[in-house]
Amino acid sequence: MSNLPVPDVDPIAVEVRSSAVRWCASRRAGIYRVNLMTGLFLIGCDLTRLLITLVRELGLVPRPPLRRPMVLWIRRWSRAGICEHLTMRFIGLLALLVSASIMPPGAFAHGSDHPADLRNARNQFTHLMRPRPAPLVPILAQDGSRLDLGRFRGKLVLLNFWATWCAPCLYELPALDRLQALLGNDAFAVVALSIDEGDIGGPISFVERLGLKHLTVYQDFTERAQDALPLYGLPISYLVDGDGLVLGYIVGAVEWDSPEALGFLRHYLRAGATASPPG
Repeated sequence: MSNLPVPDVDPIAVEVRSSAVRWCASRRAGIYRVNLMTGLFLIGCDLTRLLITLVRELGLVPRPPLRRPMVLWIRRWSRAGICEHLTMRFIGLLALLVSASIMPPGAFAHGSDHPADLRNARNQFTHLMRPRPAPLVPILAQDGSRLDLGRFRGKLVLLNFWATWCAPCLYELPALDRLQALLGNDAFAVVALSIDEGDIGGPISFVERLGLKHLTVYQDFTERAQDALPLYGLPISYLVDGDGLVLGYIVGAVEWDSPEALGFLRHYLRAGATASPPG
């Protein structure tokens, strides 16, 4: 343990700096769902109230005559108020059910068949409502060659942004190395993309000192990848399917060789194999 590199910055400061953004990002998909459903319900209630007001103003519902006793007048309009309340609730619920029935499967996530949400200590995997193409920006490989994410087309890619000064990355990199050893093949790859400035030799030496044997180091030497894919914190991992579409992301360190994470990734590996045309 004594030969492990020491981060150049205070890990607590790094964690505090990005905690608020991570909290918002991990709950964004759920907030979209709650806001839409609540809005539809309130619209139904408002429309019902407007309809009842118009009916009353047009005189389609007789008003209680003033000559009736005050007790009967209060009783009648109390019953009318209850009916209005129940009608509004019914219409709102009906609007909610109709909206849920016509909502496309991919409105809030990458389909209705995605596995249980992957979680770490602070966040959960955020499924994008509409998967978008991964940026084809140049990155630098460990051997000095230049390539882009199009090189991995046909594979499920776990694109992990990390840095040598990131304390949580220190603990996630060994799990990524074990994941690459377990699942790395023609259908899956871990792309560990360093955002360190300077020569790529620094990140390579960092990984070598950790004793990692299966992880290939890449570097965002133009900083265009991190501009195209938001860094809500470090580390952050994006999942890209075989068609080059970004499916979602999770912020923070993950035990990628845990049964939950392996099951999560194998779901998408099976989905990709099913979607691929037979050879």
